[in-house]
Amino acid sequence: MLSNSIVYKMEQIGDYAFDSVDCFICAAHDDERSTEGISKMLASGVQIEHAIIIKYDNGSHSTALNELFEGRAQEISVSNDVNSFILQFKKTVKPYINKNIVIDISCVRIPDMFSIMKILKLNDHIKHIPCIYSVPYDYEYFAGDFSYKSSLGDLQNYELAGYGGEYNPDNPNSVYVIFLGFEGALSLKVLEEAVYKHLMFVNSLPSLSQKYKDISILNNRSSIKGKKYDSILYAPADNPFEVYNFLEKNYADEPSICISPLATKPVALGVCLFALNYEKVRIVYPISDIYSSHVTNQVTKTLVYEISLTQ
Repeated sequence: MLSNSIVYKMEQIGDYAFDSVDCFICAAHDDERSTEGISKMLASGVQIEHAIIIKYDNGSHSTALNELFEGRAQEISVSNDVNSFILQFKKTVKPYINKNIVIDISCVRIPDMFSIMKILKLNDHIKHIPCIYSVPYDYEYFAGDFSYKSSLGDLQNYELAGYGGEYNPDNPNSVYVIFLGFEGALSLKVLEEAVYKHLMFVNSLPSLSQKYKDISILNNRSSIKGKKYDSILYAPADNPFEVYNFLEKNYADEPSICISPLATKPVALGVCLFALNYEKVRIVYPISDIYSSHVTNQVTKTLVYEISLTQ
């Protein structure tokens, strides 16, 4: 099991030594970062046998990815039916379950990332998986200010499949932890139905610009204002291992905990690893029926996290 003293592996993609890849998992998106990781891998000579491209019905194009894989890719067309993705992915990844898998989480939606990790963890043969994340240079803001929206339709809260945990809101020590992101509507939606004795907000320390930390607080001010909460804590925006260690240090002994990971993909990955190792944790995430096809601009760096799915 991971611990605060773990020596983890996190490198720039140019410094990471990939083995040959049997299956590369990614998601199509109109953002530049959709193809950034795989382009750098192919340019450095990494051999990739097959790819699984998650194709969302938000208008994003998969043409660029398919061209890079030169006919070696298989698409999964995903609607907003949460269970539909799980069934399709389990079937598609089955031939590669005991082989070398790499995942680019940059454009994979957070609920689907949690499902992928749960499915792979349930297979005892998979031990280490390189996860790629391309950090955006900037985000697509709306209305000339720092308002940010990736979800354009109605939101509905979901307990993520496989992450029901043992949360009991009537427990006097029950804790609800919300990792804040740029999209204030998500935290508002979560708090509409959240029941808890203790509420904690976690803001992400910026991976690129100091302004991002402030934008997160600004865009979530309606959620924070007027709420009785214990404190606002901080965790790194681009390091899932430190997010894991943060959760382990603060909440490993909590008997009743629910988490909503509304921040960056690396933050959500750290929450996911924590929930996989502590099955008492419940995960709740608000899912929209319509998503934007363009939310970030350019890429500042691409990182590789080598994660372990074994305890």
